[in-house]
Amino acid sequence: MPGDNIRYVIPHRIDPETLTREEIILQMRVARPIEETVQVRVTNGETLIAKKMERYVRPGEMLSVHLRGRDYEAVRNAKELRVSVAPVSAP
Repeated sequence: MPGDNIRYVIPHRIDPETLTREEIILQMRVARPIEETVQVRVTNGETLIAKKMERYVRPGEMLSVHLRGRDYEAVRNAKELRVSVAPVSAP
């Protein structure tokens, strides 16, 4: 499900059992450009399932996040996965 600053995510539905055989690639577009380092997060409620850093994001460029076999339990137990993008705060 699209979260903060995500216009859409494909595939719309996934079968968690697929992760026992191969990785699942989530592809998405952002709603607005962010010209600074961001973190792409895949979550189930407060539980972080996968994350990826990007130097910037733009609506015209597809982003992708890979879900792997190690993510199987978290994905299997999830009612809904949410993908979001947010700037990384400077330390």
